[in-house]
Amino acid sequence: MDDKTREQAEAEMREMTASLTAESLCIAWMATEGATVTQELALVRGWLLDELHERLGDDLFDEWLVDVDESGNGLNPLAYFERKPPAMTVEAPVHIRQRPARKRGNGYYKVQYGPSENGSRTLCGAPAGRDMAWGETRYAKNLAYVTCDECKRLRQS
Repeated sequence: MDDKTREQAEAEMREMTASLTAESLCIAWMATEGATVTQELALVRGWLLDELHERLGDDLFDEWLVDVDESGNGLNPLAYFERKPPAMTVEAPVHIRQRPARKRGNGYYKVQYGPSENGSRTLCGAPAGRDMAWGETRYAKNLAYVTCDECKRLRQS
């Protein structure tokens, strides 16, 4: 097997193992337990180990490798995935929307606002997402929920 083909095969395998769910990865690992050792099996187990190490982290991976059951066989790594702490979620910042423009229409046509006039833009110019209306933030108790310092500064000035 030439180097280019080996590199392509390795890249494809890493991509495939990265797309597996944790349960599927553990099933694949346990399916290779006790099988006759060949060069191909060693390569596959190496790729599976790399993916398990990446997903479990250093501490849980090391603990899993050392632990064995009563008969001396390796344990299913799925139990260690269940012990892994959940990933930290970063909450989106809360902004303040611009004040809607005051327009008066005539009796025949409905007033149409553009994006700069209808209150869908934030004070700091960030994309709208989790945000509060201009009027909601006139009281300090509501202003406390706003996490964008620039919006707070602009609202209070």
